[in-house]
Amino acid sequence: MIRINLLLCLLFSAVVSFAQKETVRGFLITSTGYQDTSRTLYVSKGVNQLSAYTVENNKATEAASYRLSKSSNDFALYCKSDQSSDTLKLAFQDQAHAVIVNSTDRYVLFPAFYKRFKHPSILDILDLLSDGVKEYPINGALLFQAFSPQTGRHIQKATVVTQRSQADLQDTWICKYFYNKTNQLDSVSAADREEVRYYKKIHYKGAAIQSEKTYLNIESRQVNHRTIVFKYPFVIKMHENVLEIGKNRETISNVTITKSTLPLTKLFKLINKYD
Repeated sequence: MIRINLLLCLLFSAVVSFAQKETVRGFLITSTGYQDTSRTLYVSKGVNQLSAYTVENNKATEAASYRLSKSSNDFALYCKSDQSSDTLKLAFQDQAHAVIVNSTDRYVLFPAFYKRFKHPSILDILDLLSDGVKEYPINGALLFQAFSPQTGRHIQKATVVTQRSQADLQDTWICKYFYNKTNQLDSVSAADREEVRYYKKIHYKGAAIQSEKTYLNIESRQVNHRTIVFKYPFVIKMHENVLEIGKNRETISNVTITKSTLPLTKLFKLINKYD
């Protein structure tokens, strides 16, 4: 009987080990501009861990990592890069179907999506915060999120607080979300009484996103116009125009971004190990 139990334990351990290996996935994202090309390797382990690596000369160096953990009824997303580390804390208000981020930002969700979001993945959180109304410490993961934008009926409205970069002042932005007749996200705007900080418009071809255009005004110092064209399933073309008003300087860039899935053998060769 002991021998049978031992065999069952070994078999169970093997199955768990295999399942864990199956959750490790690697995606290589290549960004090609006018004069340069950069490569970023994303490695996800289940739905709660994501690492980003800079790839040069067939060698990967970790640039950022994200880990999601649960504490009581709340969640924390730990964000670490080679320059800093930060934590995003998510709390829930069931009666209002609201998600509170770091005690200051409030996202009110539609009830059906709120129920699902109470058990979020890292990708769910990236999608919630990726618009850029506020700069959260998730920049290193945005290329990973860009290939799977969520356009369903998710967010009703939001209130976001930002800190002025050159003054001890805060701004509060009222974010509005608009949906089309098929319940797909049509546009997003963020404004206060005096200024529009952010605007996004999405264009569809059938049920699929064809393009999105965004406008971002940072304290009237920098204005960013961006157009993203989706060439499904693994290509994005991005045009960006950045105007620095105080310096009277304009920067225009055109980048083609491609995504490919890496087999585990090649993935482990690039990063040597994955823990």
